[in-house]
Amino acid sequence: MRKIKRAAALFTTVAAVTMGAIAAAPAASAGVGPACPNDGYNHNCLNLYYNSNFGGAGETFWDTPIPNFEPYKFEWPGLTGAGLGQSVKNHAASGYTNTMGWPSKTWATIYFNSNYGGACDAIAPNSKAYQLHYTYNNNASMTWAYTGTCYQFQ
Repeated sequence: MRKIKRAAALFTTVAAVTMGAIAAAPAASAGVGPACPNDGYNHNCLNLYYNSNFGGAGETFWDTPIPNFEPYKFEWPGLTGAGLGQSVKNHAASGYTNTMGWPSKTWATIYFNSNYGGACDAIAPNSKAYQLHYTYNNNASMTWAYTGTCYQFQ
């Protein structure tokens, strides 16, 4: 009986530690940071800003679709620092795409809802959206795909 209780306690501890590591993994695995990497590899990058005209704090996403912006924060201050530390979800007002390493034909599409649903804004490669149209301060996810039904920034 004592061995069973020890085994159960050990299992519970290992499960708790493992679940904590898994819960922390999504943010670390996505391509997110203060700038598009310039590491010699090819990258598609989307820079989002707290204010229109690329003002306020910003965040950069690269290569990986983001099904929910909720865990991501505007982490670099930009020119004014407005919005620094705010969640990117439902707070982005402008953005632009850029590529590192090759001329890309990949668009960044920003969606109103999580999991790539609802109204959307599509930003062409190496293009700017001084003020998002359908997803202005109502943005929840993004993917690297062109969608013809979105408002287009070229």
